[in-house]
Amino acid sequence: MEKRQLPNEFEVPLWKGMDEVNELLEQGKLEKAFAHAEEVWEILPPPREQWIRGGALLFAQCMGEEAINAKRYDLAHRWIEREIEANGDEIDLHTVALYSRIARLYLGLGLNDRGAKTLQTMYDLDGRRAFKDHPELWEIFSNNEASQIDDVYIPSAIQEGDEPDAEVIERNGQELETLLERLDQLIEQGAWADVIQASIKALECLPKPIMQWEIAKDLYRGLAQGCISETMYDQAVRATSEMMSCAGGVEDYALWLLRGESFLSLGQEREAADSFMRAYMLEGEDAFGGEVDMYLEFLREHGAKI
Repeated sequence: MEKRQLPNEFEVPLWKGMDEVNELLEQGKLEKAFAHAEEVWEILPPPREQWIRGGALLFAQCMGEEAINAKRYDLAHRWIEREIEANGDEIDLHTVALYSRIARLYLGLGLNDRGAKTLQTMYDLDGRRAFKDHPELWEIFSNNEASQIDDVYIPSAIQEGDEPDAEVIERNGQELETLLERLDQLIEQGAWADVIQASIKALECLPKPIMQWEIAKDLYRGLAQGCISETMYDQAVRATSEMMSCAGGVEDYALWLLRGESFLSLGQEREAADSFMRAYMLEGEDAFGGEVDMYLEFLREHGAKI
């Protein structure tokens, strides 16, 4: 369905009503807020999916959260359905916030199996980062024997964080120095499982956002190499994705080489060819070392004119 802009005759009262609901929530008048929210929702002419996502979607998301927090699961179910309705066929299935609401709804209703499946979906989409706003869900998920959890958590390069105090900065700085020295030894020894863990610890020593630090690119590169060596190709792709956000990341041919190797091992040849071509454009044949003929042949098989 083609999306349309909500006319002012509906949008103005919609936003006004949302403000009134928020005021009632701030006053702790939950039942009045929920009742008024029902009236406000009716301002939006059906079918709701015809309107460009905006106030209606935000309103449904907020009311779903409030209903879950108040343990009003009947209302939570209704608002989650409305959130999906407001999205229509443009619903972003990779929005872990929606899945977190669905998981908390299932768990609150005692539907633990459905809740567990939803938590697994969250994890499959974005790893441990999917749980950053709800550590209680991570505790439930990680303690479930049926959960399929990778051993590798890839820290976010762009996530903001609180400013650490001087004591934390000094302590992390000392630990980082020790880890960097150890990493050089581990890489030389080819102890890739240990390289992975040491790289993650080193990244977590850096004040957020991690991408602001020059060393971050090298740490993500080492992490990706370790993941490839341990056949953790999905995690290697994630590591190179984080590396892209770091200064000089996208200009580093090694990023694209590692990314291409990961995609190739996953059977995604088109993505692999694109990555190898980017490495070639940045570094020429030197990017491929002693296996240049193999890489060039692969690129030609996938349409490269080189």
